[in-house]
Amino acid sequence: MIKDVMVRLDGTSGDDLQLAAANLLAETFDSHVTGLFFNVVPPRLSRSSSAAPGADQATEPGDAAKKAGEAVFEHVA
Repeated sequence: MIKDVMVRLDGTSGDDLQLAAANLLAETFDSHVTGLFFNVVPPRLSRSSSAAPGADQATEPGDAAKKAGEAVFEHVA
């Protein structure tokens, strides 16, 4: 018997369809759905005296990814 159904979520509109399919499967087998949301945040670059001008801007994509992940967490929690 299937007791756990895991579904990968990515924060796009496709999540609704994936969750609906996982729910149908879970209802069929009287099981539990777990959604997995991965938000890969790149490591921050450290600032040093030898850093090139504008090197601190390299952390901005990581900051944006973290904020996006937190927003999704607030939505699904």
